[in-house]
Amino acid sequence: MTYLLSIDPGVSTGVVLGHYHERCPYAPIGSWQVSGGVKGFLDWWNEAGFSDEEGWLIPEFTTICEKFVPLNNKGFSHTLKSVEPLRIEGMLVAYGVMPDYLPETFDIWPRASSLYFMGGANKAEKLKRSRAWLKEHGLLLTGKDVGQADADDAVSATLHAFAYLLRQRHLPTMKHYKIGVNV
Repeated sequence: MTYLLSIDPGVSTGVVLGHYHERCPYAPIGSWQVSGGVKGFLDWWNEAGFSDEEGWLIPEFTTICEKFVPLNNKGFSHTLKSVEPLRIEGMLVAYGVMPDYLPETFDIWPRASSLYFMGGANKAEKLKRSRAWLKEHGLLLTGKDVGQADADDAVSATLHAFAYLLRQRHLPTMKHYKIGVNV
């Protein structure tokens, strides 16, 4: 069994843990939405129990994390809040959870746009289609599921996990969830 930890970092950070096998589709087994930026995430990480002084507690552990890419847009400037994902990325690299970002590590450092694999004409439609797909498969998280007002970041982490497996061409997942293959 291979475990996949998917992280959508920010002031509120979504985290989803799931597992899959070469013959079994991906299945989420835990989801969290952690508030408090890097401090809240660091506190959560140290209490989550994924590792101890000896190393990782879960064998065959893969971690993916959305890569924050600062874009200059008309009428937008960066704030401390908007760049909080960079601080969490730094923590993950410093802890040895993720390698430093390099172009060849795109698969485990995907951009935000990669989670919209269901298509759509614009961001609103892409998000609507993605949420409908999650709901259809019983995977749409709510705030109640993660103990928060909403589960937007945990939903994004879930979608990143599926997008990763789609990029890996993990056929059991693709067939089971009817994504990227003709079934």
